[in-house]
Amino acid sequence: MDFNEAKTILVPVIKRVPAYTRLIIGLYRDRNLDKKRKALLTVGLAYAISPIDLIPGFIPVAGQLDDIMVALSSLKKVLKSLPGESRRKYKKRYHITTEIIDEDLAATKKITVFLLRDSGRYTWMSIRMIAKKSVRFIKKLRPVI
Repeated sequence: MDFNEAKTILVPVIKRVPAYTRLIIGLYRDRNLDKKRKALLTVGLAYAISPIDLIPGFIPVAGQLDDIMVALSSLKKVLKSLPGESRRKYKKRYHITTEIIDEDLAATKKITVFLLRDSGRYTWMSIRMIAKKSVRFIKKLRPVI
């Protein structure tokens, strides 16, 4: 996978974030949704906005993707726990299904793995390059010292 392919996979997920947000708000506003389900949504959202993460937010893109994965996982669990009629109502209103959430979860997982794997490789290459340049620099300084 290269960065263009990663972008192609990620763009549809990002475009659905507003729909996911509307769905979550709709679930919170639903008076028939019990406290347990609302608590599960809250946990997913709290993780997403919390600065304490499995993948810290200062790691570009990957740090945000793990937040999306946790929020989507909690949303999926809530939707799957709803009775069939309620689930259909939300599907019709927000055009989001558990299958779409599954696809987006798979996409974010794939991109996160790609980014973390490649960032590690690029970090190691950078460290090696800096080490080599440092050694050369020190060798040039030796006659002066």
